[in-house]
Amino acid sequence: MKEAMSNIDIRALLFELAELKGGKIEKIYHNPPDEIRIRIYSGEKKDLIVQPGRRIHLTSYPRSSPRFPSSFAMLLRKYLSGGRIEEIKQFDFDRIVEISVLRGEERYNLIAEIMTKGNLVLTDPDGKIIMPLRISETSKRVLKPGEMYEYPPSKIDPSRMSFDDLMEILSGEEEVVRTLARNLSIGGLYAEEICLRAGVNKKKKCSELTGEEVHRIYSAVREIFDSIQPGRMTPHIVYVDEKMIDCVPIDLKVYDGLKRRNFENFNSALDEFFSREAVEKLEEWEKEEESKKIKKLLFRLGKQKQALQSYEEKEKIYKSKGEAIYLHYRFLESIYNALKKARESRSWQEIEKIIENERKKGNRILKAIISVNPEKNSVDVKLDDLAVTLSLDRTLHQIAEEYFDLSKKFREKKEGVKRAMRITEQEIEKARKEESEKVPSPKIRIRRKVEWFERFRWFVSSEGFLVIGGRNAGMNEELVSKYMEKNDLFFHTQYPGGPVVIVKTEGREVGDKTIFEAGQFAVSYSSLWKEGVYEGECYYVNPSQVSKSPKSGEYLPRGSFYIRGKRNYLSVPVGVSVGVELDKQRVIGGPPSAVRVHADYYVDLTIGSRSHNELSKMISRMLYEMAREEDRLAVKAICTPDEVSRFLPPGKSDVVKQ
Repeated sequence: MKEAMSNIDIRALLFELAELKGGKIEKIYHNPPDEIRIRIYSGEKKDLIVQPGRRIHLTSYPRSSPRFPSSFAMLLRKYLSGGRIEEIKQFDFDRIVEISVLRGEERYNLIAEIMTKGNLVLTDPDGKIIMPLRISETSKRVLKPGEMYEYPPSKIDPSRMSFDDLMEILSGEEEVVRTLARNLSIGGLYAEEICLRAGVNKKKKCSELTGEEVHRIYSAVREIFDSIQPGRMTPHIVYVDEKMIDCVPIDLKVYDGLKRRNFENFNSALDEFFSREAVEKLEEWEKEEESKKIKKLLFRLGKQKQALQSYEEKEKIYKSKGEAIYLHYRFLESIYNALKKARESRSWQEIEKIIENERKKGNRILKAIISVNPEKNSVDVKLDDLAVTLSLDRTLHQIAEEYFDLSKKFREKKEGVKRAMRITEQEIEKARKEESEKVPSPKIRIRRKVEWFERFRWFVSSEGFLVIGGRNAGMNEELVSKYMEKNDLFFHTQYPGGPVVIVKTEGREVGDKTIFEAGQFAVSYSSLWKEGVYEGECYYVNPSQVSKSPKSGEYLPRGSFYIRGKRNYLSVPVGVSVGVELDKQRVIGGPPSAVRVHADYYVDLTIGSRSHNELSKMISRMLYEMAREEDRLAVKAICTPDEVSRFLPPGKSDVVKQ
């Protein structure tokens, strides 16, 4: 899979980045470790992503910015914010892109090295380094602030190469494909493509080439670079086994027979290729983190179970020792008194020798003493399977009570661990539930132009007419006073909460299907859905019949209108579908027959029992799950629960079909 943009990719892309010339730099973000995003206004807001050693292109998927900007981002903002982009160019035919920014009277250069182990460097008007963003610690180039930025040696530009230049390049003993890849700086892919187009064995030695073969190679080089021109490129992503392997600006014979996905421009193709991979890696990381979270909780639960077992055993042992002292009280008392008396005249060393001698003689009482602890003024005595410590500084009763106190202490610890275990088990259950019921949420969001009508209720009919409805009384009045034109159609229903619905005809004749869909739209978003009524009546009239002025003595509440003349009535069933229109990167909703025409994936709704919050999450997840693998990233970014909820009818609903 392609890891970074090539020299040819950069050449192709810069034709499209020319549209940024004159654009104003508004914001700069740094997503560590190496991703810089530049917000540029050039007629509309655009995000340029620069990742040294990897890529540079516009993106429609800007990720959320870090909460606190890095020092490098702050430095770039200091020098570049508010500046105008004067030029974006490729240095020679190298993987170096220079972005010249004019800020006041000063000109700064942001130099993006896209080659392996590349850096991002800001230079002042004199070409001195202000600050490099160090990407690779293994890079051989040491870039220091205050020093002049030195460009690498110039490379041959194949698009300007003469036939004699090529003859000289192909004069050695190496294989043709290796010579072309290295000396023309085009990489192995395009070197193979040139050999394929020229009909030359790529393994052939350069010295063995005929004059005709060199001519064919030269023609193939010219053919490739002639294709990399505005209006001639065919940008696309290449797939193998449903996995993206490359993103190229032109058709390549080396990829003949492989699946491809075409794009309007190379920017979009690069954005899809690199952004999808970045998000997938982020998702994999997050899944690992989620899995780690559950593993940590399970590990904690395991430790708590071990502690519980240990505390239970200690509680039982200390209780048994306390009970054993009272059970063998007279026996222990005889040992205790004997030791007390011996200590009046003898040292512990002497006592220990006496105990050892008596053991050998078979003294039953002293044989029970298993060890002597002079430093603690105590002995350990074996009682059945237990060992108790007799301290001569305490009475037998005090010793027994200490064991009972220890037993109580571990019983309390045991209860504490049980409470902690219940909390951990709840956290595990919650984490597992969140993981299983998780609504796919975008780690990136799609930036697109929002149409003026999208703040209203709206849909595009199956015949292609824009249909707009109010969300409240204020919007109803706004639609009529500001957006309704003489050739449009006005739809309304008498049911409470029903929207005013306008069909924008643009002078075209409206068909029966659009009239039915507009009526269904008006009825479905009225109070009927909330009340559980499956069919209702609405009417439509011409704009000239609609008036805000009531009859004398009457009052019209806000959002209501007076209709003059004949009304055209319809009886229609309620019905709403919600789907995603990938081409226009938006969620759509409305009458099922209209949504099905325009949506790539959709669900049909019916009156039901699910709340808006529950249903919007459910639909978001269903649209993601039904999408093809190559569409899932876009569906996830577009179909957020918030966007879905904008198209849900009032009241509770359920999904009946997808």
